[in-house]
Amino acid sequence: MNQTLRDTILATLEDFSNDEDGLLVEMRQLVAEHGKSVYSVILNILASIDLSNAEAENYWQKIILHYAEMKSDLGRSVSLRTAICDYFCTVHKYLKNPKVIEIHLYEKTAQFSKLDELTGLLNRRVFNEVFTREVSRAERHHSDLSLLFFDLDNFKLINDTYGHLGGDLILKSVAEIIRKRKRIEDVAVRYGGEEILLLLPDTPKVHAHEIGERIRQEIDEARFVYEGRVLKVTISGGLASYPYDTTAPQRLVEAADSALYSAKAAGKNRIVLFSGDKRRYVRVDCHGDIKLKEQRFNDDIMHAAQCRDISRGGMMVESSDNISPGTRLLTQFTLQDEKQQLFASTVVRVEPSSEDKFNIGMSFLDIDYRTGNELAGFVMNRI
Repeated sequence: MNQTLRDTILATLEDFSNDEDGLLVEMRQLVAEHGKSVYSVILNILASIDLSNAEAENYWQKIILHYAEMKSDLGRSVSLRTAICDYFCTVHKYLKNPKVIEIHLYEKTAQFSKLDELTGLLNRRVFNEVFTREVSRAERHHSDLSLLFFDLDNFKLINDTYGHLGGDLILKSVAEIIRKRKRIEDVAVRYGGEEILLLLPDTPKVHAHEIGERIRQEIDEARFVYEGRVLKVTISGGLASYPYDTTAPQRLVEAADSALYSAKAAGKNRIVLFSGDKRRYVRVDCHGDIKLKEQRFNDDIMHAAQCRDISRGGMMVESSDNISPGTRLLTQFTLQDEKQQLFASTVVRVEPSSEDKFNIGMSFLDIDYRTGNELAGFVMNRI
């Protein structure tokens, strides 16, 4: 549920608590601005009922008629809240034993029940509910769903050295960085101990990796002061995405946790992408020089590289240049019939291959149907 819209409706209910006609006018204005989701949000607020937008709109129209009938029958003014309660208790009989409570008190209590007391992030119980909803939405709309599984590095040593109060300060500060850097639609959760999950709806793996890298880098550069001492901490992360890594989005947590384990084993302070035994795309070896153009505001930087393998989804190259993850590149490559192609790509992984060279994994961006078929044909001809 859109928290911003919910907050707007709560403020509207407060502003028009003694003006029913004004409230109805304002509700119509909100629907014009935000769409029919306004109906489901206001009925959830006032009656704690979860309805689809279409169902909520239907009930809302019937409630307005019921509200007018109650005023006519009683010959006096009636609160819209009273009409809603009466409708769901006596007409539709959705509610059996409703409890009367001030909205702001209920919202405050409900909000606290969702939050982790230390970090202010959502707690694990709420994550399970949100995750189930987002999984269903990703499956229904065939959309991307990514999950970053963060864990503070050497947190036990921090607690042992500075005590639990020092550890709490670090954990709260890291959570605050994640909360500020996430988007409105992202869901940040304290999963347990020093583990923090970031669920990213409608976000492909490449973009999720960029978000994770920005968070990791900011935490790496941050300094925290506790009792006059400057503390530094790093964070590791594992990333998994649906449908890139699994066709069963319920396995995202397991896959992201596995990638996190790899990040720890590789030396910590890094984001590792989940890589299962089965790849989404077949990869084949390739050879030859390619050109990588890094586009910047003032000028472009050219990188020389050699192709190592390629798939419909990306390419692995070797270069003497250490190109940072998240860097956007234009890749010039020769397909069938010596045809030159330019591919937009993003660096998703960098690993040393020798003392002075690096293996650079790139994911192609926004490939059109024709080019995708050419890439697939190029790969299949080499299997």
